[in-house]
Amino acid sequence: LMSNVAYSACAALLARNMKKEFGTPAIVFSAAYGIHIGLAIVSAPITGMLLDRGWSSRLLIIVGAVLVGVACVLVGPAGFLHLPKSLWYVFVAMVPFGIGHILLSVPSVFYIYEHCERIGLGNAVELRVAVVGVSRITLSTGFGISPLLLSPLVAVIGFSKAFTVLGFAYFGTAFLVAVLFFLQKVPSSAKTRLVQRSPSEGPGDNELQTLKP
Repeated sequence: LMSNVAYSACAALLARNMKKEFGTPAIVFSAAYGIHIGLAIVSAPITGMLLDRGWSSRLLIIVGAVLVGVACVLVGPAGFLHLPKSLWYVFVAMVPFGIGHILLSVPSVFYIYEHCERIGLGNAVELRVAVVGVSRITLSTGFGISPLLLSPLVAVIGFSKAFTVLGFAYFGTAFLVAVLFFLQKVPSSAKTRLVQRSPSEGPGDNELQTLKP
């Protein structure tokens, strides 16, 4: 859901803000947005290569959420950064934005497949395709609702503050994903059972034996 929220918000709101703040023509917005698109194109196969080499999809999702959060805070820029409004910050923000967008979207699909394997779906192709289909629906939902939610927020508190709120939503997402992925109990690949020793085997202590699945 979150991988497309900032992407859609920037597409819908950034051009208007750039024209309002800096009087820039459409070609300048296109150039800035082209940085995001170009880096996304380059980052996609690199992300796939990292996944093929065993990098954790969970870690890449967290890094992606942090990068998009940084981009949202910088594109304003956020008031707590004490930076003057400058068109250059928009161009700089497109770098973490493009990379982070791919790190959020691509590994999430791989994580779904990994989770299907962990819960024993195996070769249940139809179910796996259905799960991925649901994930695509959430991505489309994020793309559609973000302008509807952010446009009124921008009208009330301004572009900079609205995107600062969005940035912290991504930081919160990264934290939540970290809690869910790294602090949850991960099922072991081995099954255990407690075996009671018989008197002939010595002292009557319990022994934990590990059995292969």
